[in-house]
Amino acid sequence: MWGFGSKHQPPKQYTAVTTPTKQGIRALLSSKENDDTHQDATPSRLVGVRYFPATAAHAPLRIYYPAAAATTVSTTKPTKPRRPVRWFHDLGVFPYLQGYFHLALAEQGTWTFALALQPLSFFLSWVLPLSYLRIPNAYKDLECVVTKNGDDDNDNDNDTDTDTDNNDNKNEHNRLPLIVFSHGLTGTGQENQALFVHWAQQGYVVVSVHHTDGSSCRVQLADGTWKYYEKPPKFQHYDATFRPNQIQERAQELLQAYRFLVPSTTSSSNDSDNDKAAVDSCPQDLQNAIDPNNAVVAGFSYGAATAARVAVMDESPFRAALFLDGWFYIDIGAVSEFKHVEFSFPAEAFTNQALSKLASMPTFFLLSQQFQQFPKLLAATQQLATAQNDQNQDDDSTTKKEHGDDSTSNNNLIVLPNTGHQNFCDVVVWFPLWVLKRMLKGMIGDTDPVAVYQEIMDRTTHFLNQATKLENDGKRGLKPKQTTTAGQRHKSSI
Repeated sequence: MWGFGSKHQPPKQYTAVTTPTKQGIRALLSSKENDDTHQDATPSRLVGVRYFPATAAHAPLRIYYPAAAATTVSTTKPTKPRRPVRWFHDLGVFPYLQGYFHLALAEQGTWTFALALQPLSFFLSWVLPLSYLRIPNAYKDLECVVTKNGDDDNDNDNDTDTDTDNNDNKNEHNRLPLIVFSHGLTGTGQENQALFVHWAQQGYVVVSVHHTDGSSCRVQLADGTWKYYEKPPKFQHYDATFRPNQIQERAQELLQAYRFLVPSTTSSSNDSDNDKAAVDSCPQDLQNAIDPNNAVVAGFSYGAATAARVAVMDESPFRAALFLDGWFYIDIGAVSEFKHVEFSFPAEAFTNQALSKLASMPTFFLLSQQFQQFPKLLAATQQLATAQNDQNQDDDSTTKKEHGDDSTSNNNLIVLPNTGHQNFCDVVVWFPLWVLKRMLKGMIGDTDPVAVYQEIMDRTTHFLNQATKLENDGKRGLKPKQTTTAGQRHKSSI
């Protein structure tokens, strides 16, 4: 069941090693150029990072993008880059710790939380090395830049075009794909920043949405108040609409994030004040850098389910979808004797119409071995992934016969062996492996977590380039980028 261009090359088996935190981060975000850099941009090793607090028009947003060398948005004069941003550069570690203490130990509003856990959170936010950990090559508020690559390929041969038309074409050619990302349950998006920075280094603009629906451990709302994780009803009183209702809200926040960066070119008296405020507050350099017709929706775990919900909406602006260890099945009966509730999740993504829409777009499902061990979850994931394979089965069969290949596989779904759910998060580079084994027993595999994360980066970047290149080749007439196969690439890159 290995796939996406590598059915003959299963993911590499790793041996368990302990990797120092700083070395692990540098290995993931090194200055080495990646062969899979997006064809519309020369690799930018510098990445700009901006934080936009919640407003009435959108949830909190963290945006990552290729940056101009040492030029900030506040000045056009070259300046020496400051130190790279800290992992928790916007709000610090303190609210992150408070959110997880509320989730795991004692709820916010209790005496235990106020008198013990809140002071402990403050103390740990000062002494934990995590508070001072920095993301290599990522700097706050650098100017977004799109480096022209291969102008000769973009020349318009029609001599009747005006200079203005040619300039517009060049600007369009050099715009970058957009990735809108949804974090997992209890997350904030900060636990996937290494992945975002890596994608930005390859020529993508990435916006991470910090959801306000109650699924995050803690989030600051537009009015300045804090919202903590909302626990679902107890199993004996479980409400089957609880998670689906959250997904609906999360899906709207992904659409709001897209509209924040890609405002509508048309306006009317019916436009809301919130939409107009979003247009006014979005920085022009980011708007000018993004190709509005080349957007990908992505998510991890609960965020993958959110991405699936958005992808099948009629108003969805996304042309491709990336799902990392998605949570596509709820089965309360498997963990509770009180009430038996189970269903594919989100239900709207499993209708015939939704499956047809998924089949019409590039999709990629990357799973951990831990999630593969849940049969109903795996079956639901395969149902979503197989939609595209069913549509292309005849073409694939013809291609295989031409090449003498009789094998079959889901070429948009792979499972990484000996991995756990948390192998998809930055936590694997926050702490040494011996600490992770104690903290996250059963949630990471018996492998080198940094090497696995590199595998995740490589495979997702390969998919993103293939998915966004389809739009470029078809619409803009650009020459296809010459790339090696996934099997060849992974032999040399890991």
